[in-house]
Amino acid sequence: MNRIEVFLQRYGPDLLCISEHWLREDAIEVCAIENYRLVASFCRSQYKNRGTVIFCRNGHVTNIVKFNVREENIEKVFESCRNMIKLDKIKEYKEFEPTSILINKNGKTSVSEIDYIVHNLNSLNITTKAVETEFSDHMALCMQFEIYYKEREPTKTYSTRNYSETKIQELCERKEYTNWNIIHGNNIEETFRLFTSTYARVMEEKLDNK
Repeated sequence: MNRIEVFLQRYGPDLLCISEHWLREDAIEVCAIENYRLVASFCRSQYKNRGTVIFCRNGHVTNIVKFNVREENIEKVFESCRNMIKLDKIKEYKEFEPTSILINKNGKTSVSEIDYIVHNLNSLNITTKAVETEFSDHMALCMQFEIYYKEREPTKTYSTRNYSETKIQELCERKEYTNWNIIHGNNIEETFRLFTSTYARVMEEKLDNK
């Protein structure tokens, strides 16, 4: 676990997916990595081992999708993690044999074909590389990407007036006892301003705007 924490401090990924962890479910549940939380895991039976576990940096929103597929009576599990990215068009990325190891710790030739990054992002905004993990025979696939958000358009608001028969009747009654004696000498502009302001006040009072 200490080596994993060193790796995380060096690269600081927001999402961490570990394949072939070889842990039991009860061991996965007690795994604790500082500043990260467990969001999904898959453990095979005791004799099959392997499995996948996904961690996410605290504060990030994730959605985990699992596909269980049976092919030739062999269960295969595909785990995908996303960070507010909708997978409409799927592309596959894989470094050229990044986990190809001529001789592994068991003294056997090992070539892995399970480590993929799947995305639908613009490849121009993506940087990818394979790096040593220092805690596994496998190398790590790192993907860094930038997302450009469109500016949100201002929320449009609409208002309506209640032109029901009842409201129209109330408006007519209100105009009957409104003081329209607003002639202001020979100043036509001032007279018109007083008239329109009085009419608007009556409208707002009886035909309220919502």
